Amino acid sequence: MISVVIPALHPVPALVDTLTALVPAVAEGLIRDVAIAANAETPFLGAVTEAGGSGLILAPGDRPALIRAAAAKVKCPHILVLEPGMVPIGDWIATLGDALVEIDGEKAALISVQAAPWLTWMAQITGRADTRLGLLASAMALRDGQSPRYMALDAVLADRRKRGLRPAAG
Repeated sequence: MISVVIPALHPVPALVDTLTALVPAVAEGLIRDVAIAANAETPFLGAVTEAGGSGLILAPGDRPALIRAAAAKVKCPHILVLEPGMVPIGDWIATLGDALVEIDGEKAALISVQAAPWLTWMAQITGRADTRLGLLASAMALRDGQSPRYMALDAVLADRRKRGLRPAAG
């Protein structure tokens, strides 16, 4: 099982899309809990966490500090980090389940962004991952701020942050 951490420095309405996409993995038993990490509670975050059954972890600092704070509080040994508005698509549940065997304190798996697969390649070369990429890593490594070696997963994220408004039905 894994915990999901969503660092929400700038919560966007598409955060709801991310949470909704995780429901099948919760039902299949892959995801145990979801935590949204933020600097401060807002009415939007309060409503989203209450409606979605996720936890809210408040901590000061930048994105890495939020991830470290959440990694110290989640219940599972592995964490999936997703940005608000990033949605896993395709057969990602089976892919993540299989990847848990490969993940240890030294390795982390990256999930590519649909329109920018080169971001994963760049992260593997430079050792610095773009925040849009999904990250599956050891909770202990994230809590301790370690820089893991990245490997690519055969899974894809869709970016829902810039979607347009949809016309009302009927």
